Amino acid sequence: MGAGDVNGDGYDDVIVGVPRRDLGGIDAGAAYIYFGGPAADETVDVTLVGEAAGDRFGAAVSGAGDVNGDGYDDVIVGAQTTVGAFVNAGVAHVYYGGSPADAVEDLTFSGEGSYNYFGSAVSGAGDVNGDGYDDLLVGASYNSSAASFAGRAYVFYGGPAEDLVADLIFDGEGINNYFGNAVSGAGDVNGDGFADVIIGAYKNSVAGSYAGRAYVFYGGASADAIADLVFTGEDTGDNLGNAVSGGGDVNGDGYDDVIVGVQRSSVGASGAGAAYLYFGGPSADAVPDYMWRGEGASENFGKSVSVAGNVDGDRFADLIVGADRNDAGAYNGGRAFLFAFSRYRLTSPLGGETWPVGSLQPIAWAGDDPADLSLSVDGGMTFDRVRSGVGGEDENSVELRVPHTPTRFAMIKVTPSDPALAGEVHSDSFFTIQ
Repeated sequence: MGAGDVNGDGYDDVIVGVPRRDLGGIDAGAAYIYFGGPAADETVDVTLVGEAAGDRFGAAVSGAGDVNGDGYDDVIVGAQTTVGAFVNAGVAHVYYGGSPADAVEDLTFSGEGSYNYFGSAVSGAGDVNGDGYDDLLVGASYNSSAASFAGRAYVFYGGPAEDLVADLIFDGEGINNYFGNAVSGAGDVNGDGFADVIIGAYKNSVAGSYAGRAYVFYGGASADAIADLVFTGEDTGDNLGNAVSGGGDVNGDGYDDVIVGVQRSSVGASGAGAAYLYFGGPSADAVPDYMWRGEGASENFGKSVSVAGNVDGDRFADLIVGADRNDAGAYNGGRAFLFAFSRYRLTSPLGGETWPVGSLQPIAWAGDDPADLSLSVDGGMTFDRVRSGVGGEDENSVELRVPHTPTRFAMIKVTPSDPALAGEVHSDSFFTIQ
């Protein structure tokens, strides 16, 4: 899990939970921080240890942003079965970053009652209330305050004098919802300048037994606990909301998007799973904009979901989806899938084709924003525009009269006609003009 820049060296770091590590007692748990850098290695730089046997410290870990405003990123670690004032109430620990970073906890938040499993899901929330400090999000999916095992989640505002009192409390809708089983910062979904959060309730049964739900709550100076977007599973047993994540800005429209796991969806095959992407915007809705399905029965595609950063460098956020029981490598060996996004997808020419000089040849692409098309004959060093403001449909094609410029290093590039939009694609490799 990304931890942000904990030690302030300009490189992002990683935190890994090991909830059954025995350093502090049997199943006390641990979490390891690995510093990034040009010489990053596999040696643990900071070891965080559970306080007592059975705590399962590290069952959930996350970067927390800069909670106390000291310029260093912090981390949060859940210990869902910690026994404090109540049996298995659960605890979430926050460790401030610094140079040097240490293993001394700076904040400890505790569950409200026995078997709450507070800390079973933790996340940085971003700056929900716009005060300049990053906030924290913690799930307690077994909390029964609203109804038996309805679940609960909490936002704690950051600040220089951070306290242990929840500033926002969200409750599940009904019995056995397990609301808070998955929590994540969502980025700024509606573009109002405040960070939003997303919370799963994978056993909500509004649309059928355990169809599941996920909820987005918009931030604000007076943020509230009323859901602004509600995503609902399609069928009985889907478990929509078993995993949730902010998706970054996948489609490049300036609004952050969210991705939701649907680990038991059976549309492709029984229990194959699915993942749904919902675009943000001022009129964001609860209709999935992209849907991916698992490859085989019971593979649990969508068991985990996350933004993967900008893997291919095209200025669009990419996504990663886990399928922990995919059999491609071995029986139940698991598989992870990376989905790279762009505004357009060029389908012809991709490279390797031969275009006769003077002939008419198709340029085809997907993407519904009007585009400019450019041709390079020098391997992408320079491009000359050959069409402007074309396309605008889901699937597009135009014909080009091939110029009298023989080359083995031709490429096509597609860019938005609107200069305010980002994103371009080009041929995967060179094609020939002769």
